[in-house]
Amino acid sequence: MPIPAVVVRSARQLWRCQWLQLMQGLGPADRDGHYRRPQPAVAEPPPPPALANPGDHVLIVGRSCPWAHRAWLTWTLRGLDPAIELLVVEPDPEAGRWRFASPFEGCDTLAQLYRLGGCDPRARATVPLLWSRSQKRVLVSESARLIELLDRWPAPAEASASPWTGVSPEAVASPEGSASPSREGSTSASLSPSPSPSPSPSPSPPPAPSPSPSAVAAAVASPPAALPLAGAGLPPALSAPLGAFPPGALSPPERREAIQAWRERLQGSVNDGVYRCGLARSQAAYDAAEADLFATLQDLEEALGRQRAAGSAWLCGGPDPSLADICLFATLIRWEMVYAPLFGCGRQPLWFLPELWRWRARFYQLPGVAATCLPEAWRRDYFGALFPLHPSGIIPAGPDLATLVLSSPPQRADDQQQP
Repeated sequence: MPIPAVVVRSARQLWRCQWLQLMQGLGPADRDGHYRRPQPAVAEPPPPPALANPGDHVLIVGRSCPWAHRAWLTWTLRGLDPAIELLVVEPDPEAGRWRFASPFEGCDTLAQLYRLGGCDPRARATVPLLWSRSQKRVLVSESARLIELLDRWPAPAEASASPWTGVSPEAVASPEGSASPSREGSTSASLSPSPSPSPSPSPSPPPAPSPSPSAVAAAVASPPAALPLAGAGLPPALSAPLGAFPPGALSPPERREAIQAWRERLQGSVNDGVYRCGLARSQAAYDAAEADLFATLQDLEEALGRQRAAGSAWLCGGPDPSLADICLFATLIRWEMVYAPLFGCGRQPLWFLPELWRWRARFYQLPGVAATCLPEAWRRDYFGALFPLHPSGIIPAGPDLATLVLSSPPQRADDQQQP
């Protein structure tokens, strides 16, 4: 027997009212339905210490949170393990909070630690954050400021020179490329949108063009071919033991203006942009966020092509990745696993943008990076915990991340027609 239309209409109206209430708890929005990231509890960090003080500072992250991931990546690339302890918290979706696997500073939850550190009890207890054991307080919980602080943090005595300085654009983008050795990462953590400041508004470029029907047909018929992961084809630099960038190397003075400009744009259009898509409350809010997101991806594609032509492998030029590369990677590495299927960011497969595809593979192969990428946790924490977006809680299967990332993008039909 079919369900009467009046019952369907009533159920839809009731569900939408409940959905809006649940979404407000997940992430606030303005009157027009645009998602607005809340302010962090501790936005301004202290200056870095003159000398590393091992044992005093703890970087607290969650496995699935992209804002925490950028801090984890900075900590990894700087080789700060001897100077700053890494602690990974677990999600508690039933209570909507983060918890420690075992008590930390006498606290069972992250909210308790925030209160212990003197934070406003009304503030959201988010990751990432840097904790001082000696001062018993949160030094900073705003990810953009935190990665800047980690970049300037004094190098530990055990740190060595960067083993991947001067990697060429072709070094890890060829079909012979492979995953580089990386140290073991933590096995606990999860997801929470962490507060970050909104960038200064800037004119939005026109939306990126949609792929042609012939390109889509070719894409469906020709999925990316997996690359061998046997260790051949990497330059000697990428096969070296994990080293460390010196203080300030991820935002050097000669590239700082370009790095900051890209970071500000990425913050609003890409890093927050995927959340503005997924947490939009109206069709107009989603459409605006989605157009801005793909316009920025297209501009990134063109910028990376220019850098490659100039001999650089990275977004802001130079021989090494920067804080801008870190911020972009933390979002794009989750693209196929989470943002395309769950947040409505599926207008184009990422491999329709071959420069971005190769750039992502390049970054993924930096020593230590793969150990910070935990796709099973991402799928579990996004699909299993974000009830308003995925009420069933069913966790979908996904591709092997390394095989996906290190695949060669297929040649599109419209590219094949070019001379």
